[in-house]
Order: sequence, then structure tokens, then C-alpha cells
Amino acid sequence: MSLSSHVRRALLQMFFGLFVAVGLCNAQTSLTLTGEEARSQSGSGLDLLSGYSVAVDGTVALMGVPAFNEGLDVPAGDFDDVLWSAGRVAVFTRVSDPASETHARWQRTGTLKPPDLVGGLEFGTSVAIDGNIAVVGANDTAYVFRRSAGAWQHLAKLSATNPENTPFKVEVEYERGILLMRTADGLRVYHVSPQGKIKQTALLRAGALNGGAFATDGTVIAVGAPADNTALSGSVHLYRYIKHRWVRVNSLDPTDAQSVPTFGTSVAIRGGALLVGAARTFELQNKGAVYVFVRGPRQWQQTQKIEEPPMDEQEQYYHRFGDRIAIARTRVVIGNVATTRVFYGDVRTYVWNGGQLEPAEVLRGAEFSFGFDLDLSLRCLIVGEPQRYFQGDPGSAKVFELDGE
Repeated sequence: MSLSSHVRRALLQMFFGLFVAVGLCNAQTSLTLTGEEARSQSGSGLDLLSGYSVAVDGTVALMGVPAFNEGLDVPAGDFDDVLWSAGRVAVFTRVSDPASETHARWQRTGTLKPPDLVGGLEFGTSVAIDGNIAVVGANDTAYVFRRSAGAWQHLAKLSATNPENTPFKVEVEYERGILLMRTADGLRVYHVSPQGKIKQTALLRAGALNGGAFATDGTVIAVGAPADNTALSGSVHLYRYIKHRWVRVNSLDPTDAQSVPTFGTSVAIRGGALLVGAARTFELQNKGAVYVFVRGPRQWQQTQKIEEPPMDEQEQYYHRFGDRIAIARTRVVIGNVATTRVFYGDVRTYVWNGGQLEPAEVLRGAEFSFGFDLDLSLRCLIVGEPQRYFQGDPGSAKVFELDGE
């Protein structure tokens, strides 16, 4: 695909000096519940879903455990005070360790819990972190925490209206003072000031009610809108903050000749690059793909389409390539989670080279749920693996140390 001179210039400005191939260290760390926490849940016969949601920023990682049963470590048969599926979020910190291969290790340093923890809250269905602000999604609610003097303190509770009888699992994103919260009535946008003041600035409905993904880099909000008709293609709507309000400035569509209804099931944006996933679904039997867009002086232009890797015919039906995407300065990671216990999930890594993404490495999990959620920073990649083959295994998250930054 030919590129205009403006787009080429944008690519060079964005990735100048970063065109070297970058790999991943072999070193990886499993983030799990403590032995005491795991033992307290023994005998429940339930999947705790550790690693259902994950996030990493610098030296801090979060792992959501939405099915954690608070107070289960009680005498046998005395369950009156147990808060079933209350949830919690485990906090891990990267600390110096000269004896390790990467001269660092991850250790458990805390737990996030809301002040009004109740059974069925499923606190930890989604997590996000940037700097000293962490956001946790739960049923019909999101909670904001702020780190001060090394300790995380509850800052605010954001409640949502839900007309349905069943709880809505709130999804959250947070980047550079912009907090996104998807609720049953749309995508709520909040500004978080340096002083910790939180103000809602928009309720976006276009695309937000279609089940698509959303992301922000602090200046642009991208909202995926998969089509509810197989004859149509999905879209991604872009918003910018203009004159004190969020305004839709563009909508992006894939350049394929045929319709791509799942276009918008995942999105990631960083600087001048936007990635849009069109995950495979068992019902449609479509091939999964990720589309790469680059921002020019006036508009975004599609520059690449990454198709799902070759797989056995039966195996490919049970994977969702492109269901999760993350982007950092030099790398992109794409999840390829499996939807059945028969196969294993994996995560594909790519690096920028001359303005194009090239395959780098494949990280294979030991379970089908590897890649259920993922996040990427300049230093680390974190991958959620919330369910194991044997019921009752708490699940985990894997952290991979990055090389070459």
C-alpha cells in the first residue's frame, strides 16, 4: 500500500531512532495470590479468576480477582458472614534484585478493596493504572484510588444507572487524567485533576452500546462499534476535546472489499498510531485481524493489516486473534486467547520497522485462557491467565520483562 509523503513523515517523526528489532527477555514472573489467600478459598469449588483483568505502569502491576470470596477463611460450615464474589485487586511492585537475571523481581505489596465491599460486587472485573491513579471496575460501579506516600487510598466511587435486572460489568481505562467508564447507558468520560478532583465531561453513546472496545492516549478517545449485522462493517469513532466538550471528529472503517462486522472489538492508541482489532468469532467463522492506522496532518490512514497466524483448521475456530491489543513505544502485542480448554492461548509480539509492524515473538501459555487480558508498558508485558483446567485453581498473571528499551 502506497503512503502519502505526509503519512511517511508522521511515521518517521513517531518512530525515529526506534527501528531496531526489540525482543523479550526469557525471564517471566507469575503473579499469584498469596498462599494464605489461596488457602482461605480452598474447598469453595469455584474459579477465583485471578488475572481476569491486568494492568501495568512502570514498577506497579495490578491483578483483578473478581470472584474472590471475602471472609471464607472461617470455621467449616459457618458461611453466614462470607461475601461471595466480592472481589479484590492484588498490587505488585517491581523491586531491585541483583541476584535475578533481570536484576529485579515482582513482589506482592498490597491489596485494593473498596470501603463498601459487598457480596456479588465482583470488584476487579477491570483495572487500569497510570502514575498515582488506579481505577477498578465492578458491577455497576467503578472505584478510583490514589497513591500517596507509597500507600493506595480510596479516592472516589463512580456509580452508574442500570435499568436491567442483571449486574453490568463496568469496564475502565485511564490515561493522562482521562478516565473512561463503560456502563449500561454508554461510555462515561471523566477528567481527573492533579489534585484528585473528578468531573464527568461526557456520556458517549455512539459505539459504546455495541460492545466494542475503547481507549485513550489522553488527547483522543477511540470507541469501537462492531456491526450488529453481518452484511456491514464495524467502525471506530474518534473524539477530541474541543472547547470544553468531547466532539466526534472522525470515524474509521476497514479498507477490505468485504464487510468486517467485528471491526472494533479491540482498540489501542498511542501517539500517532491506532490499532483496531477484528477478532474471530465462532459464530461468524471470520479470520481475525488487526488494522494499523497512522495519523497524518489531516486524517488517519490505514497502513497495514495484520492477519491471524496460520493455525490448524480446527484450532483456528476456537481462537480469538485480535481480541486484545496493547501498544507501547516500540512494540505491539496481540492476544490470541483460546475459547475452549482443548487448545492453549498465546500472545503475538510485533515491533516497528520502517513504519511497519513485523512479527517478533510468540508467547505461549499453559492454559486456554492465556491472553484473556493484557497490558504493556515500556518495561513489562503482563498477561492474564484467569482460568485453569482444574476447577478451583485460582489463576494467575504472567509478567514478561522487556529487553532493548
